[in-house]
Amino acid sequence: MPLRQEGGTLAWSPTTRDVPRRVTGGYSGSQPRIGITLLVLDEAMDMSAIVAVLKARGLRPVMMPLAEDPRLIVSRWQPHGVVLQAGQPDWQPLLRFLDNRAIPCVLVGTPGQLRAADSLRAGCLQLLLPVEPDEIADGAELMIGPSTQRGLPDVIDLGIVKIDLRARTVEVEGQHEVLPPKEFEILVQLALRPGTPLDSTELLEHVWRGSEAATVDDVHTRIWRLRRLIGDHKRPSPLIVNRRGFGYLLNVAAR
Repeated sequence: MPLRQEGGTLAWSPTTRDVPRRVTGGYSGSQPRIGITLLVLDEAMDMSAIVAVLKARGLRPVMMPLAEDPRLIVSRWQPHGVVLQAGQPDWQPLLRFLDNRAIPCVLVGTPGQLRAADSLRAGCLQLLLPVEPDEIADGAELMIGPSTQRGLPDVIDLGIVKIDLRARTVEVEGQHEVLPPKEFEILVQLALRPGTPLDSTELLEHVWRGSEAATVDDVHTRIWRLRRLIGDHKRPSPLIVNRRGFGYLLNVAAR
């Protein structure tokens, strides 16, 4: 199902009945910009591994010197997002500072620290310690957007499925669904080419960029979870279809 250009909007060219399909906002054919990710983490974290994974994802990690005022560092670097570890000096004022300036934040902490963050009513993506470098990178991509998606439209609207790439939200049949990072990225890849099968290797390359440990078994597991999360197991005709020998596709044409 190919894309066609309609002014500033990319729209799907339906091959069956005419279901509203559009991709809106912010599309640019220019090279994607590198997203600066400011790291405010304890020295006990595996910083070299975190930096390596972020760079492999096309992000630009910058480590903050703990001796400096983080608010000054944020003002100087103007990062696209911040990875902040709870428990750092003045972490709660910094969290409020980021929230007031609408700078996306991934907060890493213990259950008690994350509950304290909730009391601040600060909007941030929370990760529970202990956390792996890949999990931090997933969180950074959720708040900034993967390098393969920066420069793409803000919204993919296929009628039955609507994905807001900037807000990182998904609606299926008008119902808001909360998806983990990998499941979200898989759905995005399928939604960018609805009706076109993507094999497990393609999804692995797009969704697990920079990871040498991931396998096609991880793809199959995440697809299974994604189907459960969007309610495909309850549908007589599922949205995500496995075409044996070809791959997975998002079937919205007949909806």
